Amino acid sequence: MAKIMDNVKTANSVVRTGILLVVMAGLAYGGYLTYTNYVRPGLDAKQATEDLLRSNEKLAALQASFDQLTIRADELARAKQQLEMANKLLKIDHRLARIKILDKGQDPGTNEKFCLVEFAEVDDQGESIGEAKEYRLKGERLYIDAFIVKFDDQFIESSDALRSTSMYMFRRIFGEDDGLDGGYPLDVDDQGIVHAAAYVRGSRLSEFEQKIWRDFWAISNDPNKQKALGVRNNHGQINYIDPQPGQVYEFTLRSSDGLSFNVVR
Repeated sequence: MAKIMDNVKTANSVVRTGILLVVMAGLAYGGYLTYTNYVRPGLDAKQATEDLLRSNEKLAALQASFDQLTIRADELARAKQQLEMANKLLKIDHRLARIKILDKGQDPGTNEKFCLVEFAEVDDQGESIGEAKEYRLKGERLYIDAFIVKFDDQFIESSDALRSTSMYMFRRIFGEDDGLDGGYPLDVDDQGIVHAAAYVRGSRLSEFEQKIWRDFWAISNDPNKQKALGVRNNHGQINYIDPQPGQVYEFTLRSSDGLSFNVVR
């Protein structure tokens, strides 16, 4: 009898253990299903949302950087255009005069060397302004004496109404044997009266120009006056060449620089 009872107890224990294992397995499977079908998708969705937010933040940052770069590129493009225009303005050459070498040689009577030239002021298209004049110069070389006023580059770059290019005034044309005080007056006569064709055609000198020429040497010796007028420097300038018969030369002025001879033919 006692043995039977022990067997029954053993069987009950096995059954209970089996039932417990089944219940535990069921709970584990239920937990697995719950995690797989509910918890995991929620976690994945949360992670995906966080990733999306971070991606949007990065995208917004990239867009902001792109916008800034676009603005900067536009600014650089405008600055480049302004610089190109400024450089172009600074390099503009203005035609001032055309000089033809009519003859050159030595006077058989006096043995003096001479150069016969035709001088005519011209506009930027090369058209004559006023009447061409002939001059017989003593010596082999041709000299042009002029006054020049150069303005600060900022005024040239901005196409200032009064200071968009250097100003000039022809003073005298002469040969080396005429000497500095010889030869022939051009835009300014011996009394200092301006009669330059380029300035008096159809209009009078502006007050600004009158002041420049009237106080030329006072301005050249006073940095404060130069600064007040926007003048970089002003001074006399003599250019000369050893011309050849039949040659034609143009006398030009660069907007930001001085006067020069150029061979045309």
